Amino acid sequence: MVALLPILVSAFAVCSRPLSLTSSQARLRGQATAPRPTPRHSFAHRYSNLPISSPATKEVAAARTIDDGALIKDGSTRRREVFARAREVNAERPRNGPIRRLYRRLRGRPKKPGTLVLLRHGASYWNINNTFTGWADPDLTEDGRAEVKRAARLLLERGYEPSVVYTSRLKRAVRSAWILLKEMNIHYRPIFKEYRLNERMYGALTGMSKSQIALTFGEELVQQWRRSLDVRPPALDERHPYWPGKERKYQDIPRDKIPKTESLRDTMNRAVPLFKEKIEKDLRDGKDVLVVGHYNSLRGLIKHIDSIDSEYIRSVEIPTGIPLVFEFDNEMKPIRSNFSEGAMSGSFLATREVTLAALKRERELAKNVPGFTDSPLVTPVLRAISSLQREREILFGKE
Repeated sequence: MVALLPILVSAFAVCSRPLSLTSSQARLRGQATAPRPTPRHSFAHRYSNLPISSPATKEVAAARTIDDGALIKDGSTRRREVFARAREVNAERPRNGPIRRLYRRLRGRPKKPGTLVLLRHGASYWNINNTFTGWADPDLTEDGRAEVKRAARLLLERGYEPSVVYTSRLKRAVRSAWILLKEMNIHYRPIFKEYRLNERMYGALTGMSKSQIALTFGEELVQQWRRSLDVRPPALDERHPYWPGKERKYQDIPRDKIPKTESLRDTMNRAVPLFKEKIEKDLRDGKDVLVVGHYNSLRGLIKHIDSIDSEYIRSVEIPTGIPLVFEFDNEMKPIRSNFSEGAMSGSFLATREVTLAALKRERELAKNVPGFTDSPLVTPVLRAISSLQREREILFGKE
């Protein structure tokens, strides 16, 4: 009995304490109650440091003291309003911590756009024969392969290395891209073959000699077919041996999308959307882009990039196998260089005359001097510089 006495005393003390009333009970009895403590991780505690003058301060304070009956009645709506207002206030508060400042600085810094290199494929057999090629698929000549190799040397010498390559689905352009990447020792770069970069469809003129057509229809009409922005040649019949709809590489293209004839504007209307959708995006991401295309598809891109008028675009010439380089500012506006000519902001890395003379001299020496084209140097860059230096010494003499 004596041992149970302390336990009984403790139990009596606990039972004799006054019971705490809920806010509803206290209100009914007319008694005031102390505000309930705010949990440390509650929403109200999170926004307890709002400025006193803030419009949301009173609403947050009201949210703390809402009684049980009000919460049951319209608590969810009230809390949503308070939460939304508090978020707005919190978003307006200055955040000037060092990490936040560094993040804003890095995020706001514009990335320098990449360099665009346009390259017309090397000379094909039909280029040598002066034949309308269009979507027909002749291969490169030996001179055409040599042109592309020299283009790769020029790019290496200037320090250009494309991150991504776009080309057409025609053999002469695809092979040019392969040869160039091999010469630059960057075989692993992705190549996207887009039919929208194909040469202009010359329709019924495909496979016909340009000189013969000029004698038949007149030089003026032929020049309109070749150079004009809107004039289309006669359409190609689907029974024609060069009708591209029979080829496997165009099976993924709807039949009505395969052109039977095109003007330069038609060619531009299919090439420019590709530039806007993919090529320009890669440039904005800072990637150097190489486009291996054709005479008319590249002219369409140049007209779009430099906003060249319809009259001047007729005089724009793009030789085979010579890189044309475009630089852009942060707003993707082309930057003119000291070597830009006319309305074009891009610059060629060599002239047509020097390229032809260098290739001719290289062929002669390759026949008479064993090992002339094989450099003992290891890296592609040094091999390119060595080869170009020897060409210039032969053409212009040692300084």
